[in-house]
Amino acid sequence: MNGNREEAPNGPANFPSEQSPERVLVSGASGYIACHVVKQLLESGNYVVRGTVRNLNNEKKVKPLQNLCTNAKYPLELAEAELLDERCWERAIQNCQYVLHMASPFPAANPQDETEIIEPAVEGTLNVLEACAKANVRRVVLTSSIAAVSWSADHTTKDEFNEENWSVEDQCSAYEKSKLLAEKAAWDFVKKLPDEKQFELVVINPGLVYGPVLQGSSCTSMEIPKRLLEHRMIMLPRLHYGIVDVRDVAKAHISALTAPKAPGNRYIAVTGGMWVKDTAKILYEEFKPQGYKVPVTVSPTIGIYMY
Repeated sequence: MNGNREEAPNGPANFPSEQSPERVLVSGASGYIACHVVKQLLESGNYVVRGTVRNLNNEKKVKPLQNLCTNAKYPLELAEAELLDERCWERAIQNCQYVLHMASPFPAANPQDETEIIEPAVEGTLNVLEACAKANVRRVVLTSSIAAVSWSADHTTKDEFNEENWSVEDQCSAYEKSKLLAEKAAWDFVKKLPDEKQFELVVINPGLVYGPVLQGSSCTSMEIPKRLLEHRMIMLPRLHYGIVDVRDVAKAHISALTAPKAPGNRYIAVTGGMWVKDTAKILYEEFKPQGYKVPVTVSPTIGIYMY
């Protein structure tokens, strides 16, 4: 990176270069989990927080971020970055000691061509990590998924999964495969780095994330409740998934920034299990008085697990 302004990606011309307080980059800052991470970081007052968005002129994404913590000790910095544009990440990561790489494609349905989701997930992760190595970042926390851990032939009968388990690629959907391959690519990348460019890597593998939506727009994590409320499920599938509160996932990411024993490890973030019928029961009791027709009958034929 030669520092010429003409060659710099879109975004502020210069970021502050002070060494204290330490600076954290949150990629994909307008995402469901990332918004909570940004909010908690700003409220802590312990870091300067820089978030990336795809377009600084997109007020739907930018305004909610700017309003997350208006009295923050250090104002939120924002920069433009696109997963497949490798140049922009060098600029965005400048002067950052920590990087939370949370940006990843998460479609509501499987694409016809799985490379549409796998390529940006894998190549985007490698672009970010390459920039981290060049910038001498101290530690990277990568948001992966339980989908990279538990999807295998025995996922319906196996009693327990842990951080040593990996999903089987040829049994994964496009989304599951994107998380699996992106995480594996990250570990391989760090392993091959020369000593002078080494940084610490921590991976968080959340289950299905529930909780408040801060950014004011829809998110894929809320797809099941949304479908139930919109009566797009006539009967309830026998789906079971590991769940976790989005605020707890955010705390896990922030703790992973500095926890002494975290580097080199992956951490499953799941607090319990839930059937779709349990979700439907909660929504039925809460929203039936408001006129919502939430289905409560379980299908007798569908018997699959979802994580």
